[in-house]
Amino acid sequence: MSQVLRFLAVGLALWALMSARTGLHPATVASAGLTVGALWLALGSMAGTGWTLVRALFWLYAGGTYISSVVEAAVFRVISPERAGWNLAGGLAVSFLVAVGVVWAGGRFQSAGDTGASLSWRWPPALASAVVFLVLYFIAGSLIYPWFREFYASRPVPPLPALLTLQFFRGLIWAAIAFPCLRRIESRRQAIAVLAVTFAVLGAVAPLLLPSEDMPVRIRLAHMVEMTGSHVLFGGFTGWVFTRRRA
Repeated sequence: MSQVLRFLAVGLALWALMSARTGLHPATVASAGLTVGALWLALGSMAGTGWTLVRALFWLYAGGTYISSVVEAAVFRVISPERAGWNLAGGLAVSFLVAVGVVWAGGRFQSAGDTGASLSWRWPPALASAVVFLVLYFIAGSLIYPWFREFYASRPVPPLPALLTLQFFRGLIWAAIAFPCLRRIESRRQAIAVLAVTFAVLGAVAPLLLPSEDMPVRIRLAHMVEMTGSHVLFGGFTGWVFTRRRA
């Protein structure tokens, strides 16, 4: 089976898993295709083989699409804590299966040899990324807020100190979940581009395309506009700040 057909098989499998939860919908096809495409892009940029790549893709997908968003959705009472727990558990399972499928489709289980990671975790870039995430969150949110003011009017918003802490923590989560992928990208330009694209696709576009009984289409589209731009900038900054020593 050719590599393209294998990736199509992974995309169809993800579409089937998504459709089991959302029902048959054209947007589900787009969401599955974008997700697999973003992970394919990340895979093609990373050095390494086998389970090392599975772990990197798993955290990128699970963290970007499920962990960060489920935490915020539960805090804002968009979904109940029970629903959040079930969504997170299901999301982690799907992320693992898709990560295995993408590495298989790319033929990276069979590749010989492995290369060591060229980047070590450092707290200053991680903290800088978290601060940028926080700033972009409030800038983008304030610009788009009129479109979803009524939707959140009946939902409790955390006090400002708690909200600042939550978004700073989410920024750290993003830096942590991206790092296993980032440390195996040897090119600085690729690191910036890959994180800009994958953060936007996995954290905004693909999940918000899915039909949801918890969030109307108008609200999802407003959030998609808000988050796509901010996630592109945040992903690019994260790739840049962690790889500055390579310049």
